[in-house]
Amino acid sequence: MNSFPFWLSIAAALGAVAGTTLHPGIPEIVIVWAVVAGLYYATRNMRRPSRAS
Repeated sequence: MNSFPFWLSIAAALGAVAGTTLHPGIPEIVIVWAVVAGLYYATRNMRRPSRAS
């Protein structure tokens, strides 16, 4: 269950279902992408231990 292709296919399937249900336009897709990318990088930075100077 930790394989990248498995999670990528799940994300693609959920995106396809959401796309056919909601009919989003380009601005909505860009906003959602920016929010998801921001959350990803924020959680990645919080998980990484800070270097002691």
